[in-house]
Amino acid sequence: MEIEEIQRMVLEFEKRWEVAKNIKFDADLTMLHLCEEIGELSQQLFYKKAKPERFNEEKVKEELCDVILVALCMADKLKMNVSEELNKKLQELNKRDLYNNSKNI
Repeated sequence: MEIEEIQRMVLEFEKRWEVAKNIKFDADLTMLHLCEEIGELSQQLFYKKAKPERFNEEKVKEELCDVILVALCMADKLKMNVSEELNKKLQELNKRDLYNNSKNI
């Protein structure tokens, strides 16, 4: 599945969520939601180190997917072409000389 298709699907879900919850996801609210999802992912990674009995590897995968999906919503709010920007970023990373220029890391 292409990233644009995933983004389209998550944005459709976001619209249904807005109607069901009577809220509007602007850039500010979407950023707060992204922070919430990052926090939930961080909590699972904390559990892995500090409370292994509460760690759930499937939950890590679920939370990472949530972070990615909400990030796609944020990209939409910023009118960002995700494929284009990811390609530019990957090209930039590939040009870096990681062995001779450690300040670029």
